[in-house]
Amino acid sequence: MISLESTLLLYNIILLICFLLCRNYERTYKRRPLYSAYFIVFFFSAIRYDIGADYEGYYKDIELLVYGFQNLSFSESLGIAFLQGIEPLYFVIVYLCHYLTETCALVYAVYSALSLFFLYKALDKYNAHKWGLMLLFLTGLLFNMWDALRQSLSIPIVLLSMYYIDMRDLKKFSALVLLAFTAHYSALIFITAFFFAKIKTNKAITIGICLLLLCMAVFNVFVNASAWMTSIIPYYSEIYMSRDMYLESYSFRSPSYLFECLWLMFIIAATDNKNFKYRNLIGIGTILFIVSGGTLNIFRMALYFISAELILFPSIIEKSKTIKPLRLAITVFLFMYFILFNIHILSTTYKGCSPYETVFSKEFVKKEFRLRDYKN
Repeated sequence: MISLESTLLLYNIILLICFLLCRNYERTYKRRPLYSAYFIVFFFSAIRYDIGADYEGYYKDIELLVYGFQNLSFSESLGIAFLQGIEPLYFVIVYLCHYLTETCALVYAVYSALSLFFLYKALDKYNAHKWGLMLLFLTGLLFNMWDALRQSLSIPIVLLSMYYIDMRDLKKFSALVLLAFTAHYSALIFITAFFFAKIKTNKAITIGICLLLLCMAVFNVFVNASAWMTSIIPYYSEIYMSRDMYLESYSFRSPSYLFECLWLMFIIAATDNKNFKYRNLIGIGTILFIVSGGTLNIFRMALYFISAELILFPSIIEKSKTIKPLRLAITVFLFMYFILFNIHILSTTYKGCSPYETVFSKEFVKKEFRLRDYKN
């Protein structure tokens, strides 16, 4: 395990190199620097060990999954997995990887490769590699994907499906959403995006609704509601043990939460009417993000819609070239996100993203996992 300071340096170097490689691609249109950028992200995603708050849980879940179905045929195992609520694509990847190696590390490597493949295809549709990858790091979406293994694949697939909303191709859009659904069932919520995106909304009204909800969030209205629901749902009541524990974990006290809400509202305000479809998606995601109140399933749904910022932000950058106040606002937000990005790295509780550790460590050989704080 490397130190926090080395982890901080490593993540910043990866961010800088990827940004410069993508910048080089934009200037020369040679694909090699672009492929190199994605390979770097893939490499450090694939060899990570015990990175992500749910890493240990997934590791043990994969072992149990393999052990439980080792004497059954593939079709029998898939049928039982489906009845148990296990996503088909997740099961297939685990099942196939098991026949290649007994270590669970290959599962994480395959997920990293597939996630970045679909992310590449999505960003390539909009030539949004440079700013898309930067936001992937700065907004913490990469750390969220490292944390949530199954959703790490469904989010990029959903992101790619957004292109077909713009193309008005319902068949290809639905096919991609269904593929994302096989990776994580929560992705099915995004099927509604094809219809919501077409509604021409007033961004001032959308921002007004978000501000109203944010004021309610400041007074823990949604956290209290979520805590009450959590206390009466069997599975979640076992995880959080009590309403008081839930409130302690998710009460509105995080400046980063407020900043992220303001950032999303800024994206909505800065988006042109010609991109109203993506603005709608960001608006829905922002509302879900605010009202989630720590409810993990609602937060996961919000991520599908919020991820549209990766393909929308480059158009805002282009617009800012002729509007000085907008350019200044972007500079301030990116600077603040960079500070927040580094604060998260130095925090050992943020999505379990640090300190960085690899499959080449002695902890991996011994299957030793760090103690975790799930409050963040």
